[in-house]
Amino acid sequence: MQLMLTKGGDWRGGTGAPIAAADIPIGLREAEYLRYALLAFWTSRACLTLKWEPDADNSREEYALLAEDGTKLDYYWTTSVHRACCYRGCVSVKERDWDSYGTEFGTKCVWYDLSRSKLPRGIYTPLPCFFDASEEVDYDAFETHVIFTAKAGTIPVVSGTAGEAVHLSREERIQLVQTARATLDKNGLQDVPVVAGAGAASTRESILLARDAADAGAAFVLAIPPGYYAGNLMANKMAAVKQFYIDIAAASPVPVILYNFPAISGGIDMDSDVIVDVVRAAPNVCGAKLTCANVGKLTRITAQVQSPAFQRAYPRSFGNDPFQVIDGFIDFLLPSISSGSAGAISGLPNLAPLVCVKLWEACQKVDDPTSYKEAQELQNLVSLADGIQLKVGIPGMKKLLSRQFGYSDLPRRPLLPMTDDEAVPMFAHEFLCELLELEKKLTKL
Repeated sequence: MQLMLTKGGDWRGGTGAPIAAADIPIGLREAEYLRYALLAFWTSRACLTLKWEPDADNSREEYALLAEDGTKLDYYWTTSVHRACCYRGCVSVKERDWDSYGTEFGTKCVWYDLSRSKLPRGIYTPLPCFFDASEEVDYDAFETHVIFTAKAGTIPVVSGTAGEAVHLSREERIQLVQTARATLDKNGLQDVPVVAGAGAASTRESILLARDAADAGAAFVLAIPPGYYAGNLMANKMAAVKQFYIDIAAASPVPVILYNFPAISGGIDMDSDVIVDVVRAAPNVCGAKLTCANVGKLTRITAQVQSPAFQRAYPRSFGNDPFQVIDGFIDFLLPSISSGSAGAISGLPNLAPLVCVKLWEACQKVDDPTSYKEAQELQNLVSLADGIQLKVGIPGMKKLLSRQFGYSDLPRRPLLPMTDDEAVPMFAHEFLCELLELEKKLTKL
């Protein structure tokens, strides 16, 4: 739906008086602020009006969103013009011919296309975080890698496990999300969302990270249960784990993805009952990443949450799209598709994104015998290569990327880099060589 920002009017297709320069708060008329966008919650049942209100100490200019009955909805401004959200839902905001207005709005109207953000189906790349010899973040290398993976058709995941999130400061996490969002925007990839890790040792910190990520431009956040007190959290049928997600989802400005990875969360392994219970109780959760490689669990979850009756009883706060389940490994993508998998979040696209996307596309056409055979062959190649990548971990992945792109191969301590001697058999392994050779062929097409 196209809606016009209007003065004292409403959002019904642009009725009301167009906003003139005099109607814009002075601070927002400056050129550096022209990329600000209003965070808006829209439903077809509500008429939303704009009302300018300064905050308590007049330090920030904001617009309130009022429903038809005068109820104030959540509001604030953000520097991300392409992605926006509020505590009651999530929308995508795109500017139209914004630059043609220069630094003055005049009497022209500012139009926005609003559509709800939904968790895309496909291949997600958990991006590494690159460090220089002083262990400072190399944002230039990170920006280069964002483009390499996104232009191939994958969706970036920032500050996750592969990105050494536990080694990053809050400020670094924010800057990485901002860098990813800005890099995508300036390269014509405005519609590619950013997923940001927001899991922390406490619920309170996880909520702060989720809000930081949303303000920095993330469309979704991914949260893993804290494993430090895993024994206590797993007691009483994982009541504390459920509440962890319910609380984060209630406070997060953007939809939340559950992250099940027992190996790095103190053995916490959410079963299908726990995950479905969270979906029932938290309408702002949009999906789950299963890095437990349990196809049976995936099947049990999708069999319930994607049924029409379940969706009517437990609608999502971000629209009519069902809760999605995503593989945490790409080595079982083809078998999981028949059980309702929505894609894979895997480290392998860092090396061969085109191959991984080609596998995903082939998996969507398995009813055709030729496509199914291609999907099987690609799955075999990807699974064998992924087995090598998983064994070498973050140091090995960084060593491979250093050889391929020239990035630094240094992780942050206490992780140590892979030595050159350790890397020799990895570089020569036939499965990885076959994968990279196919990636080169696809790059030339």
